[in-house]
This record gives sequence, C-alpha cells and structure tokens, in this order.
Amino acid sequence: MSSAITDRASAQSTGTVVVDISSDRIASGLEQPLYVTSPPGDSQRLFIVERTGSIKILNLQTGTVLPTPFLTISNSELLEDGGEQGLLGLSFHPNFAQNGKFYVNYTSPGGGAAGQTKIVEYTVQDGNANLADPNSARTILTIDQPYANHNGGWLGFGPDGYLYIATGDGGSGGDPDDNAQDTTNNLLGKILRLNVNRDAFATDPNRNYAIPADNPFVGRAGDDEIWAYGLRNPWRPSFDRLTGALYIADVGQGQREEINVQPANVGGRNYGWDLFEGTEPYEPGTAPSNLVAPIYEYSHSVGESITGGYVYRGPVVDLSGTYFFGDFVSSRIWSFRYRNGRVTQFRDRTSQLTPDAGSIDNIASFGEDAAGNLYIVDLDGEIFRLDVNKSIIGTNNRDALTGNASPETLDARGGNDRLLGNNGNDTLLGGNGGDYLNGGNGRDLLRGGSGNDTYVHNLGDVITEAPNGGTDTVLSNRTYILGANLERLTLTGSRAINGLGNSLGNRLQGNRANNSLRGNSGNDALIGSQGNDALTGGSGGDTLTGGVGRDRFIFDINVAFDVARMGVDTVTDFVSGLDKIVLDKTTFTAVSTLSFASVSSAAQAQTSAAIITYVTGSGSLFYNANGTASGFGTGGQFANLTDGLAINRADFSLQA
Repeated sequence: MSSAITDRASAQSTGTVVVDISSDRIASGLEQPLYVTSPPGDSQRLFIVERTGSIKILNLQTGTVLPTPFLTISNSELLEDGGEQGLLGLSFHPNFAQNGKFYVNYTSPGGGAAGQTKIVEYTVQDGNANLADPNSARTILTIDQPYANHNGGWLGFGPDGYLYIATGDGGSGGDPDDNAQDTTNNLLGKILRLNVNRDAFATDPNRNYAIPADNPFVGRAGDDEIWAYGLRNPWRPSFDRLTGALYIADVGQGQREEINVQPANVGGRNYGWDLFEGTEPYEPGTAPSNLVAPIYEYSHSVGESITGGYVYRGPVVDLSGTYFFGDFVSSRIWSFRYRNGRVTQFRDRTSQLTPDAGSIDNIASFGEDAAGNLYIVDLDGEIFRLDVNKSIIGTNNRDALTGNASPETLDARGGNDRLLGNNGNDTLLGGNGGDYLNGGNGRDLLRGGSGNDTYVHNLGDVITEAPNGGTDTVLSNRTYILGANLERLTLTGSRAINGLGNSLGNRLQGNRANNSLRGNSGNDALIGSQGNDALTGGSGGDTLTGGVGRDRFIFDINVAFDVARMGVDTVTDFVSGLDKIVLDKTTFTAVSTLSFASVSSAAQAQTSAAIITYVTGSGSLFYNANGTASGFGTGGQFANLTDGLAINRADFSLQA
C-alpha cells in the first residue's frame, strides 16, 4: 500500500471527508506497454497494448495476464523503427459486446518515407472472447508518414459513436512541411472523426468509412475527415465520459507542453501549432483569428513530454471531474478540475502516487476501465492502478455519518453514532459507544466495535464483531445466521425468512410472516411474533415464545437425548389445539409410537407407561425413555410449559 495524502472537505453530515489516493502495481514484466483500456461494460478484463505488437489481457479478478495474447501484429506488418513507431492505440466499438469489433492504430511499412499509419478493424474469434481473429483485419484508413516521429497513435470512440483518431504533424522538428496548419489533402497534425459503421468509398481498399455530415470541413475547402487541427503530437487524448469533452494533451517542441479541451460536438478548432507552442509564438507572422489557446500549459523546466490522462469518473464521486495527467520525461503526475473555462484545484500528485512495489518512471499512458477506474502505464513494463479511498471521520461525540454513491469508509470513533452508507461497497466502523450501522445498498463491511451496537443487514453485507464488544443486535430482512460475538437477531419486513443463532445466549425474534428460528447452543430466547413459526431452541436452557399464529416448538439437538446438552426449555405461550410440540427422532430415539400422559408429579412421570408426560402442577414436560421402570432412563425433563394446561396427545408430533 503506498503513501496517501488527503483532500479534505466538509462531510455530508457530521464528520470530515478524507479522500486518499494511492497507486498499486497490478502487472509487471510486460514488453514496452503503451496503453490500457477495457471494452464497454466489461469489468473483468483490462487490455494492454505493447508497442512491440501484442495486445494482452489482464484478468482484473485474478490479477494475472493471460498467457496467450489477444492479438499480435506480425513482424512483416508492423514497423517499429525508432522509439515512436509500433502498435500505438486500441479502441473497442461501442457495440463490442454484440459485434466483437475493435480498432488498432499502428505504423506499417509502405506509404511514405517513414512508413504509414494504419487504422485497422478486427473482430474477436467466434466462441472465444479472449482471442482476436487475425484473418478479420480490415483496413479503415492509411496515412503516409514522412518521418519516424510524431505519429500520434491514439484512437477512441466519442459519445456520438464516431471514431476519433489523433495524428502527429509528421515529425522531424518544427513541422518543416507545415502539416498541422494545412487542412487540404493533409491529415497530419489533426484530430480526425470517422463513421466506421458505413463505407462511402467502396472502390478504395484503404478508405473503409464514411464522413459524418457535421464534420466542420464538409461542404467547404478542407479535408472532410478533419475534426480539429493545429496539433504537433497529440499524445493520449481522452473523452470525459460524463460531459463528452475531448481533452487533448499535445507534446511541445522546445518550450511548452499543453492541454486543450474541445467541448462535445464542437469541431473545427485550430489549436495553433506551428504558429504557437502553447501560448508562445513559434513562427513569425499574423495568427489567424480562429486559434484556440490551451487551457493549461507548463514549461520545460517542469517536464518535457506531456502524457495525457483522463477525467476521473470512477466509483468515488467526491473525486469526480478531476483530470489526471503526467510527463514522460520528468515522471511527474498532476491533476486539476476544469470548470466554467477555468483550471482549479491544481495538485502535484507525484509523491502521493509513489508505489511501494515497482516504480513509475516513464509514463507512457494513462488508462480507464469500464467502471471508470484509472491506470498508469509505465513503458518499463509495469501497470499501476489508482486506488481512490474515501473516508468520513467522526468525532468522539455523537455523530451522524452519511455516505453517498461512492465506496467509502465511515469511521465514527467514539460516541453513540448513526452510520448510513447508502450506495457503494462501504466499510462502517462504529468504534466506542452504542452505534447504529446501516450500509445501505452494496456489499458492505460493518464493524461496531465496543458498545451495544445495532446492525442493519442488507444483501451482500458482512458483519464482524469482536469478543466482549457489548450486546449487539442484527436487523435483517432476509434469512440470517448470527456470526461470532453477535447476540441478537430481529427479522424485519414481511417475507417468510429464517434466523439461526450461534454458541452464545441469543435473542432471536421473527417478523410478521412465518419464520423458522433456531437457537443452536447457549441459553437462548426465541420470539416468533406474528405468523406460523417454527422455534427450535437447540442445546441449552431456552425460552420459546411463539406469539400470534399456529406455532411449532421443536426439540432437536441433532444428537441423541442427553440431559446436560439438552437443557430445559421454557415455552411461555403454548396453546393446546393451536400450537404443536415437535419431537425429532434423532434426539428422541426411544420414540417409535408417541404416547402421552398428564400426571400430577415427577415421580409419576418416571413410572408412567407414556413416553411423554406432562406434570400438571408444575408444567414440567418429561421424556420417559425407561417405561414403567424407575427413572427416565436416557431421558429426562426437556421443557417447562404453563402449569394446568389441558394438553393431549394431539398436541405432539414426530419429525424424522
């Protein structure tokens, strides 16, 4: 676990919100990884792009990289001369789950003096979602490259369903051919926007796409594919999955690194290169009126090669809207929020994200999975996950801590506190005092600490309690088994559900429906409340109260009758003709035919021919395993009923 620095703000209720961010290495030993991403809606897999030509799959549940690559571009097809060529980008079709299509961006032999950029569509193999079909390759677009550097390499689907592609200015230095500002027959230094669901160029094998009708140069001078221009080497643009804005990090020449933001559905912007580097003039001359300045820039005293990142939209909503990015040369990581045209809350996150295992040295990319979690890709072969943890810290007084949709920790500390997690997979810590803990929706961990605590159990929750932690109560609207060190269970709602105790002296109470309550060992109190309930005390001296309804009082310890283990249970409200006393044959082994007698004393009960006897004066109920011989044999007293009841053989039954 790496070190954490906290962001503090006022809590939703009482307490202080603390957001901790750390990095955790989740994969290593990779070969020049450049990018990670996941298919839409796929929470199980993270796809890793290696510059050398392979795409590998990391199983996010097991933490292992599958041994067989998802796809490998052949050596004859891939051109990876120099440090900026190779397999550079990957994006999954928005309907990948249905059509299995994905797209890659790589450099290939042929085309210009330094090869060509190829955008290629593939599909997965039938019957194996972890393998691509290498024979399904279909070229979408090719772009000649005059130099080996500045290839861009990113591609991604926007919220409009179109494929966006980032291209560099063609390389060398200073854009010698003025590609970035040239919008006529020149796709270099641009963001392109294509419709890959149609083919408007059926006779051209290297153009298998259509032009969206609202692209900015449609119907006027300029290449129809262009969405934005004036870029040097846009490295890792990304869409804000909430707003649809496109964040474009553009690597500078010799002075400035910059970030541009293009609002959703706004095309045609000119970001200035090679007239400007950031906000600094680069070439002399009059700047056109349509130049758009970056929202953020930094000098080469800070870093020399920006790596674009993502706006966080993951599970912790308190961090939502924070853009993370880094620098390949300086290995620094920063974040900010961009609101209403202003950069706010800028922070250097480098030391905060220093991992305990591995090192973040060459930040080739950031990545985002289907759930919105963010990742850092290190070219040296490692992948790191940004772990975001939210806590709401209480005081030693009486607190009311309320979470939101984020997974979070509610730490009440001292006092009699009320903790409500709401949505998300939460951890609720009561601390000292008698606390009320309700995780809400999600798979929550509830830990009350010392004091008499009340837990509300919901589907997926885990409740843990320490020894000598007070007398604790669980409220559950579904069948529940009391865990260690929990004493009381109250069933809630109106469904027929069940409750099971533990080795302690438990208090189990049913709801308005038909419930089965079993005390297990210990001296327990079972209360059926409403409904037709089945109450089994188990071992120990238990108190059984059926409440309203036709109830069954079951005597069963899962082994043959033993006086010490059996104990003597007290049935407080038995009603003859309405309720039943049920004897289990595993415990009452001598009962083959059930016989019953009411007697006036325990002495008469010992010598009665009946196997079950009721002493009318005391209400004692005996199991006479010895017949008319003196004593009860292996039997003995097992219950106390109200004295003077007019009960009979029909009030008893046997169960196998």
